[in-house]
Amino acid sequence: MQVDPVAGYEDGAARLIGLSTRFETAREPPPHRHRRGQFAYCPDAPLLVQAAERFVVLGPGEAIWIPGGLPHALSARSARTAHNLYVEPGATVLLGDRPMLFRIGGLERELVHTLASSDRRASGQPAHERLIDVFFDRLRPARPVATLAIPADPALAAMQRQWHAGEERLLELSDWANRLALSPRSLQRRITTTTGLSFRAWRQRVVLAAGFDPLMRGLPVKVVAADAGYGSASAFVSAFRKAFGVTPGALAEMGATEHPGR
Repeated sequence: MQVDPVAGYEDGAARLIGLSTRFETAREPPPHRHRRGQFAYCPDAPLLVQAAERFVVLGPGEAIWIPGGLPHALSARSARTAHNLYVEPGATVLLGDRPMLFRIGGLERELVHTLASSDRRASGQPAHERLIDVFFDRLRPARPVATLAIPADPALAAMQRQWHAGEERLLELSDWANRLALSPRSLQRRITTTTGLSFRAWRQRVVLAAGFDPLMRGLPVKVVAADAGYGSASAFVSAFRKAFGVTPGALAEMGATEHPGR
């Protein structure tokens, strides 16, 4: 029987294989992929997920579906327990070929915990299979995955890198269009086709995302907000939460154990 090289489970015929793993602060799996899709839930720490040059922060009460074969990495800045359910491709139409977030309420939390902690000998047993059916039936999408991809378009990728580095953030669509010898309408169409966002929404998301690292290193929210061009911390917090489903303070808590003296 083949063993998954990262998760370590025996990849048999079961439609769902569960694992519950305890990670200490310094131990984070490197980027990897699985043949099976992964339904990941972390009940005790905010989780940062990077998947194929995209990222999302899991807020409280959320889990993420990562399709099979998609490179990804999951990390947190504190010790955590990870409940992972590895699902055979095609086991349910509710879990597709794109990352998706799901709401986790009390019943779903217990189902995930039970399935992740089940003895391998339970696989195929009628009671266990009924639990899997109930779990699939209870899946409820939470929100679209708030992603930030690195554009394949070289010009757009350069714009994103400059914004992330704190450069040229005041330039408007017409300014960039002039630099690229395009009409504003053509540039906006290019941006929307590539990112799914308007120019201003895309710029805002990039600027907000640039705050991830300083927040997790312990920089005060008001300082990060000012660096991002916000006149007040509350406006920054509101925009950040709307974009990523978690507050800047939650990210700061993720970094607290690495900077205990701050």
